Amino acid sequence: MVMRDPSGGADCVYSSERGFVVSDISLATDAGLYTKQIDWDFIRNTLAYPHLKTGHTGLAGIHELLPGQALQLSLGSSMTRDVWTPWDFVSASKRYNDRRDALRAVREAVRSTVRAWADTDGSILLELSGGLDSSIVAAALMGSRADITCCNLVTPVPGADERLYAEQMAASLKSELHVQELSIDGAEFSFEPPPHAVTPSTWLLQHASNEAKEWIGQQVGARSYYSGGGGDTVFCFTKSAAPVVDAFNSRSFVCALRTIRNLAELHQCTVWKVTRLAARKLLGPAKPPRTPDHAFLSFKSDLEIAALHPWFSAPPAALPGDMERIFDLAGNQVFRDGIGRSSHRAFRMPLLSQPVMETCLKVPSWMWFANGRDRSIAREAFADRLPADIFHRRSKGTFMNYTGAVYRRNMHRMRDYLVNGRLAKHGLLDTDSLRKFLGSNPDTHGDSFMRIFDLCEVENWIRYQA
Repeated sequence: MVMRDPSGGADCVYSSERGFVVSDISLATDAGLYTKQIDWDFIRNTLAYPHLKTGHTGLAGIHELLPGQALQLSLGSSMTRDVWTPWDFVSASKRYNDRRDALRAVREAVRSTVRAWADTDGSILLELSGGLDSSIVAAALMGSRADITCCNLVTPVPGADERLYAEQMAASLKSELHVQELSIDGAEFSFEPPPHAVTPSTWLLQHASNEAKEWIGQQVGARSYYSGGGGDTVFCFTKSAAPVVDAFNSRSFVCALRTIRNLAELHQCTVWKVTRLAARKLLGPAKPPRTPDHAFLSFKSDLEIAALHPWFSAPPAALPGDMERIFDLAGNQVFRDGIGRSSHRAFRMPLLSQPVMETCLKVPSWMWFANGRDRSIAREAFADRLPADIFHRRSKGTFMNYTGAVYRRNMHRMRDYLVNGRLAKHGLLDTDSLRKFLGSNPDTHGDSFMRIFDLCEVENWIRYQA
């Protein structure tokens, strides 16, 4: 009997046919217990539903125990069940009603969890993006006995340079900040994936980030990497009008009006627009957690929602804001899979630790947008430890200009890579549309080009499984 913790901090894959459970598939292959074979049914599904854990893997006969599940394994048979679910923590009986209680609880959960991890590791490379989430992790580390070094990534093109904010947090920690530039010329879409990856999970930007941060980690001798990843979801950074509906259904009409004003201020739009979107959300059908992406595929796939992830099965009375953040929380489970640097040092995502998730889920969605600020509970909980520039900022850095530049530099190479690759040989790609798109479309003003990186990610993983 095995249970996997809800944060997914330890990998867990198993084979009922061979009767083993391992934290790294390499342990099974090196011991001669398993020989890798591609599960092409999974490949079809992951092409249509990318970046999602389902319990299935890209290796035939290998399954993954999802976070929060328990496995009973016997030779030749297995059974899984959910023993932890986020839906238990958004119920009306668990929900915080007083904002001050929520502030105290979130501060204590984040502070105690981050400090507990720091006491365990002792030596940390803190990945400071400059955004609010990693800054809150830094704020929780203040006063820790751990040896903390900070790092930040920049690019040769505008959009991702967050040094101004990262430097302020590093100074607050009295820690050195290492800044590393990601090269456009050196960016590669074909590379060896992490040996533990049983699904396609690492794309070009992750690989470049892994390489840069692992180099810094080696230079400073850190025992672990710390990231603010998952903070947007945990701290309810939703961009829809769903919190208005949550406030109306669970609190009062007055609370809903207040939430409308807060969202209008946050998004710099009229209250009428927020009201219209909220009414559509209230009266219309619920949006599905995932829809298939058939761009550049030669087939159509439409899977049952319940088959994609157990957290997608919402209770009948679920609030739309809670649904959106729990659906996103399921998506966050893929973050760790593409982290190659975790093969050499511990990789911590403290904001996705179980105590933090449980506490933040108890905070109703509408409470996170007070005073027209997103993630306001988390901001105010650490207001005394955040520089004013970070506490008040509304913008976020983006690597879209960088990935766009890499795409323009490599589009013809990626065309040949995909058209002549394993996916195409198995008849899964619409090669004519790929040739057309990658032969004459350098436009990166939208995000359609990002689909090409998804396809290259899958193709790359397959090539390295032989």
